[in-house]
Amino acid sequence: MNRKAQLSIFLVIALVIVAAVILLSILYTRGLILPLGEEESKQVLGSQAEPLRSLVSECIEAATADALSFASEHGGYASYQQQGLTSIDFAGEKVVVLSRTDQGFVNRLPSKEEFERQIAAYLNEGAGAGEIDSCLDNFASFERQGFRISPKKRTLSVDVSSESVNVQVDWKIDLGKGRANLPVDARDVIMLAEAEQALRIATDIVNKEASGIEFEGLEYDKYVASRSLALRDFEIKSQNYPSSEQKIFWITTLPKDPREKAFTFTFAVDRSVSI
Repeated sequence: MNRKAQLSIFLVIALVIVAAVILLSILYTRGLILPLGEEESKQVLGSQAEPLRSLVSECIEAATADALSFASEHGGYASYQQQGLTSIDFAGEKVVVLSRTDQGFVNRLPSKEEFERQIAAYLNEGAGAGEIDSCLDNFASFERQGFRISPKKRTLSVDVSSESVNVQVDWKIDLGKGRANLPVDARDVIMLAEAEQALRIATDIVNKEASGIEFEGLEYDKYVASRSLALRDFEIKSQNYPSSEQKIFWITTLPKDPREKAFTFTFAVDRSVSI
C-alpha cells in the first residue's frame, strides 16, 4: 500500500474518531448516555425551568384569547344551550339574552362571576383545553433534548378585571434529566382586555330593554352622551333582525395599548317571543 493510500485511511479514521467524540459529547450533555450526576442535572434543569414556563404561558394566553372571543360572540356564554338560551342565525349565532316571559322581560346576560366561569369552563373542559394541549405538543421540544416531562393535573380559574382577563394557573410540571427532577409551577397569565367594561355596557343595554325602553335613537344618544369618557374605548352598533322586535347588538373594544386584545361582545334581544 502506497503512502498516499495510508494517509487517506488515517485521515478517515481521524474524522470518524472526531465525529464519535462530538456525538458522545452531545449525548452525554443531554444525559442520554452516561447520565449526568445529580448536581450537573440540577444545573441543566434550572436553565430550562423558565423556557418551560414561557411555553406554557404562551399556549394558555392564546387559548384564553380564543375563549374570550368565543364567549363574547355568544352573549357571554361558552355553552349557551346548556343555559336554556336560543340564538338568532345572523352571520353566525347571536344569542338571545332578553325575552318576554309570563313575568315580563328577563335579562339573561351572565353576571361577571358567571362570565368568568364560562371562560374557565372553555379552558378546562371545552375547546380551549384541546388548544392548550395541541400548542404544547406533548412538550416534544423538551423531550427531543432528552428531558423527561411529567405534567400533573391542570386547573385554570379566571378573574375578569377592569382592564384584563387574569388566569390563575394551578399546574405543576415535573422536569427531569439524568438523576435529577425539578418540579416547575406554571405561572399565572394576564391578558389585557376590557372585558368587564364590555359586559357592563351590555348589561346597561339589556336592563334598559327589560324595562320596556328600546335602546335606540334618542335613548342611545343619551346613554353615550352621559358616559362619553367610559365609552371612549368602545363602539356600539345595533341592527334590527328581521324587524324592530328582534335586535342584535355589537360592543367592540378599541384597544389603546398594542398588547391589548380586541374583541366584540355580541348578543340579541327579542321583544316579543318567550324562550
